Amino acid sequence: MPFPRAAGRRYTPRMPKRPVRDDLFSIFPDLPWRTHRASTGRADRVRQQVREAQIRVGQNFARQRQATERVRAVIARRRLRLGR
Repeated sequence: MPFPRAAGRRYTPRMPKRPVRDDLFSIFPDLPWRTHRASTGRADRVRQQVREAQIRVGQNFARQRQATERVRAVIARRRLRLGR
């Protein structure tokens, strides 16, 4: 007998495993270890991401510079009013 019965329990045969339908590569196509994509396509995507990041950095830098200038202008006006 391949599966021993426990005392007082009925024997139930093991059910066959269901086929696996949750292929992670089909659910998440951008997984890094997917091998069928060309490396040039991956390099192009990385370059595009770098360009987009550079644009955002430039915009953030300009926005920060403008905020700094506004604060300096407020401080300068206060100094003029106080006569320093």
